[in-house]
Parts: sequence; structure tokens; C-alpha cells
Amino acid sequence: MAKSNTVRATVSSITAKADAAAKVDATVLAIPETKDGTAAKAAAFKAIDAVYNGYYRKGGIADLSEQIANETAKLSEFVYGIAVQAVKLGGNNLPLATQYFGLLCREAELHLKKAHTDKDGKAPTIEALLPPWQAYKSQVKSGMTAGLSPAEFATQGAFRAAAKTKKDAGREPGGAVAGAASVPQSGGLNAVCKLQCDALRSVCLKLSDEGQTVAAELIAACVAQVAALLKTNEGEAVETEEAVG
Repeated sequence: MAKSNTVRATVSSITAKADAAAKVDATVLAIPETKDGTAAKAAAFKAIDAVYNGYYRKGGIADLSEQIANETAKLSEFVYGIAVQAVKLGGNNLPLATQYFGLLCREAELHLKKAHTDKDGKAPTIEALLPPWQAYKSQVKSGMTAGLSPAEFATQGAFRAAAKTKKDAGREPGGAVAGAASVPQSGGLNAVCKLQCDALRSVCLKLSDEGQTVAAELIAACVAQVAALLKTNEGEAVETEEAVG
């Protein structure tokens, strides 16, 4: 009985804090019509103009971003080539080819690390040697895991476009990751869980396809534990409510 009251009090406290944090101050401020206010607005205008002009100047960030995107596409084609070889090894068996892709990438990584091993026998990590390598691998592997065969696409660009289309089609209404479990209803505790799950979904949407799959599995496991906890404490909660009434 005492334990149930403590649980309810804790949940109520957490829920109240979450509700308070979610409230938005509706007060609308305005820049004061004073000398300092006018100077502050002028400084803000000058700042955004400087950022705009610097971003779009010749050789600026906009130009560099385009160059980086083009170079990235060229380099990632080499990784895509490994996937094509993996499909040949797998005899067009995509699950087998996906495993071969991982093995071939691993062999390539060992090759590169060996070439950069110092005289003391120490080799840097792949992350240190080639920072974008993992991202290139993940892009290809996620498409293969989703059921797309590199052998069926002329270029990696076409492969990635198809993978993105399939990924978008797999999202649930509202932007949630397909396969993510829902949270059982249980008063104040559910409100807290919902806030946590909404935050997790927001993070998941920024992950790669492979990362989303792993995250969805972890979330599902956590939700299953919460559901079990709710079921275990359900009788105590009802008993407490009757006692309080």
C-alpha cells in the first residue's frame, strides 16, 4: 500500500514537472523604440546581410558545399562497386550478398590499416584514417538490407534514390519510424512515457536506415519492459485508489 502511494506520488510529481516544462510563455515582446533598440536592430540587419553575402560569395560555403557533395558522390561510387562484387559472389542471393559486402569491406579496412601501420606495429582506426567510410558503407548496406540489389541499378545515385523512396514509404503517418512500439495507456505514467518516446522518435528520424532499425528494436524492448511494469503494478494502483476513495 505504502509502495503504491509512493509510486503514484512520484509519477504525479514527474508529470507535473513535464507539464510545466511544456508550457510556453505566450507573452509577445517587441523591440523597444529607443536609441538602443534601433541600434540593436541595425546590428541584426548587418549581421544577417554579412552571413548571406559570405555564404553565397564565390568560393564561399554554398560553392564548397556543392563541391563536397559532388566529390562525396564520386568517392561513394567506389564503395558501391564493392556491393556489386558482393552480389556476384552471392549469386544474386541478396541476403548472402549483404554478408559478403560486410566481409569485403572488412578485408578492405584491414588492408588500409596495414598500409598505415607504424614501425611499432600500431595502426590507426578506420574512423581516424577515413572518417566518411562508415557513412558510405551504411548507405549501401541499408539499401541492400531493405531488399534492393546493386546489380539492378546502373549507378549508386539510382540505388540511393530507390532506397530513399522505400525508406519514406516505410514511415508511419506523423513521421514515426515504422515498427516502433506504442506506449500503453496508464494515466500520468503514460504522459511521461509519451514525452520520452516522442523525443526518441525525433532522434531516430535523424539516423541512417540501419541506425533506425537498431533504435526501433531498442525502443520496442524498453516499451515491453514498461508494459510489464504497468501490468505488475496495476493491481496495486487499483487497490490504492480504492483505499484513497
